[in-house]
Amino acid sequence: MTKQFTTANKDGLSSPSRRLMLTGCGSLAVTASLAPWITWSAPVDRSQGDLFAFTAPTKHDLVFALALSPRPFGQTEREPLTVRLHAGASCWMVGPFALQDSEDVLPDGTCLFTGQVRRTTSNGARAMAHLIAVATSAEQMPPGSLGVWAEILGAGAVRWRIGNPVVSHLLADDARLAQLHAALHPAMDVQVLSAAIARRIAALPTGGLGVDSQAHAKRLAALILPDTLQFDPARPSGYTFAGLNGRRAEDVIEPVVQTVLVGAPRPGLGARCYLAASQFPYFAKAA
Repeated sequence: MTKQFTTANKDGLSSPSRRLMLTGCGSLAVTASLAPWITWSAPVDRSQGDLFAFTAPTKHDLVFALALSPRPFGQTEREPLTVRLHAGASCWMVGPFALQDSEDVLPDGTCLFTGQVRRTTSNGARAMAHLIAVATSAEQMPPGSLGVWAEILGAGAVRWRIGNPVVSHLLADDARLAQLHAALHPAMDVQVLSAAIARRIAALPTGGLGVDSQAHAKRLAALILPDTLQFDPARPSGYTFAGLNGRRAEDVIEPVVQTVLVGAPRPGLGARCYLAASQFPYFAKAA
C-alpha cells in the first residue's frame, strides 16, 4: 500500500503542505466550468459516506473521521482513493490507498487509522465500513466552531464531497446539483448553491410545520450552508435532537435529518449507526 499522510494549516506551511493547500484544501473557486478535468459518477448516495467529529471519551483529543461503504461510489477494493479530511484550517490527506488497514502515530502525536469498522441498522443488520480517522490534541486546534468536511478523489479524477447530513440528503437524487456541489469548495457554497438548495427544501412536504414554505426554505438553506459538519469542542458532541454539534459513532442521524427538513421523521425510516469503542479510533473494529 502506498500511503501519504499530510497535515496543513494556515500558519507556517511546509512545501508539501503548501502544495496540498493549493491543490485541495485551499482551492476556493473550483466550479464545473473552471475544473473540466473533474468527472462524476451517480449522485452521492448518503449511505456511501458518513462524517464524524467528536471529543474522545477517555482523553483530551478531538476525533475527525470519515466512514465509507466497502466499495464506495462504485470503486472496487483494488482501486485507490485519496481522502482529504478538513477541520477548520487544518487538512489531513491520506492516499492513495486501496481500502486497506493501517495505524500510525505522527511526530506531533496525531493518530491516524484506516481500516474496517462495524455498523448496524435499526433492524439489527450488521455491515462493515471503511474508516479513515484522525485524533489530534485539542490544544492543536483553534477555539470555537470548526467546519468539518471531506473530499474523496477516485479513479479518473472523480471527486465527491461529504459534509452536513442534511445537505447530503438533499443531493441524493439530484444529479446536476450533486455534480455542481462536487466541484466546489465550501467557501463558495452560499454564493453558488443557496437558491438551488432552497428550492429543494421548498419542494419537500413540511410535515405540519405550519410555515411559509419559501421563507422556511431560505432560512434553512442559510443555516445548513456552507456544507460542513459544524463542531465546537467546548460543547457536548453529537448529532442529536438536543443539539447538532459534530457527530459521534453511535449517533443515529436519519430521524434528526428528517425532523430538520420536514418537522417529523418519516414512519418506517431506516436508520443506521456505528458501534462505538473506548479506545482510538473509537469505533468498533471488524473482528
